[in-house]
Amino acid sequence: MKHFNKLIGCVAVGLVSSAGAFADDAFYIDTGTDFSGDGSSQTGLKTSLLDHYWSTTVFTDANGDGVYSPGDTSVGSGGLFNLALGGIGFSTVKENQITGLTPGGDNNAYNVDLAVPSWILSFGWNDLVGTVNAFGGISYTSGTIYIKYAEATGNTLNDLVLADFSDILTLEVTSGGGNAIGQSLNLFGDITYASATPPAFYWEDGSVFEALGVSFSSNQNTEPYFLNGVESTGPIVIGTNIYTQGDGTGRLQGEHDGSISFHRVPVPGTLALFGLGLLGLARVQRRRKN
Repeated sequence: MKHFNKLIGCVAVGLVSSAGAFADDAFYIDTGTDFSGDGSSQTGLKTSLLDHYWSTTVFTDANGDGVYSPGDTSVGSGGLFNLALGGIGFSTVKENQITGLTPGGDNNAYNVDLAVPSWILSFGWNDLVGTVNAFGGISYTSGTIYIKYAEATGNTLNDLVLADFSDILTLEVTSGGGNAIGQSLNLFGDITYASATPPAFYWEDGSVFEALGVSFSSNQNTEPYFLNGVESTGPIVIGTNIYTQGDGTGRLQGEHDGSISFHRVPVPGTLALFGLGLLGLARVQRRRKN
C-alpha cells in the first residue's frame, strides 16, 4: 500500500505540473506609467481585448473558372494597415483600436479620455493569406498581426498616427477561418514577439508573455460587408461571380467588432511527466490484480 500511495503521489505531481502548463489565461498590462493616479502602473486582471476595425480582402480567381469557388486565394489587410480601396473603410486610430479590456475596471485610465494623459492599444496586418474552402468561407494559413501601444498627453484620437505607436506583441497566424463570409471567424497562432519590459503583457503569476509556448485566438463578426463596393449581407455563395474588376480579382471589405484572448500551452517536458505518472499508476494497478 505504501508503494501504491507513493506512485499516486507521482501522478499528483504530473497533474500539478500539467495544470501549471495549462495556467489560467488571465493577464495584466504594465504600462510603466501610473496614468490613473492610484500608485500603480498595472491594470487589473483581464481575459481578453475588445476590438473594432476595418479590413480589406482581395480574392484572386486562382482556378480560372470565373466564379467564387474552392481553391481561390485571398490576401487581407486590416486595422492600422487596412487598404481602404475604393474609398471604403479606414486605417485611422479612431476606427481601428482595442476599444476595451475585459473584465472592466482597474484599467490604469486606458483610453478614458485622450485629452488627458492616457494610453491606447491598436493593431494592424497586411498579409493575412487564405484559401476559399468547400463551404464558401476562407481557411487562413498565414499572416502577422502587430499589436501596438501609444501614449497620449494632450492629444486626441485624431492626433495619433501610426508613427506614434510601438510594437508590444506580434501574433503569427497559423490557422483559422470560417465556413461562410459574414459569420464569426476564429484565428489561431503563436506569439513570436513580446515586449519584455513595460509596456508589456504579463500573466497572472507575474511572468512576462513568452515568445514561445503561447497561442492566441480571435473572434469577430464580419457583417455587413461590402463586395466590390456594394453593401451586402449573408454569406457569399459558391459559384457567385465576384471577379468583376477586370483583372480576375474581387474585393471584400468590412467593419468588425470582436475580441482577442491569449492562452498558455503545455510544454513537452510537462506532458511527458504527466504521462510517466499515469504509466506508473497503470503498473501498480496491474500488480494489485496479479
